[in-house]
Amino acid sequence: MSKIIIISPESHFPNETKLVQEMLELNTDFRFHLRKPNWTLVECERFLKEISTSFHSRISIHQHFELTDPFPEIQTHLPDKKRSERKGISTSFHTEKDMMYDWEKFDYFFCSPLFPSISKNGYSTDEKWDINDCSEEIKRKAVALGGMTAKSISEARKTGFQNFAFLGEIWLSENPIETFKEIVIHAQ
Repeated sequence: MSKIIIISPESHFPNETKLVQEMLELNTDFRFHLRKPNWTLVECERFLKEISTSFHSRISIHQHFELTDPFPEIQTHLPDKKRSERKGISTSFHTEKDMMYDWEKFDYFFCSPLFPSISKNGYSTDEKWDINDCSEEIKRKAVALGGMTAKSISEARKTGFQNFAFLGEIWLSENPIETFKEIVIHAQ
């Protein structure tokens, strides 16, 4: 079964904790990444308190790593600049060369962008991600990110990916829950 990861929008989103909670209830293979680069520690803490503790083991944070003290079940995602500073469950790679050098240290990792970004205008790459020739362990850990939609899952699979992360597809849709359900159907 494919791993599905939803990354939070960078700024405030109406009813976000309620929507995230509902997605966590709908799918047990779903993981949520809280990435709010401009939020304070207090704002992130408040957000996490609004999510049932029964789901905390399926949440990763991208900043304010000291929050793992009051929320010990929550995991950390390390941006590339933080990889050498601490241990985390996941990270992001923007080139296949970087991935090949460092992938073994993580339970899973984002490979991005796979397609032109939906949430960041003009964000794309010349990197042509294709992990078909990589080991089964790399394929099991690699997560396609960047421009991912329910419909692009089949294209990502052609390049060897089995796991998928979404941001713009969810948070720019008119109905994030219905969009999430569509993603789950396409990812099966």
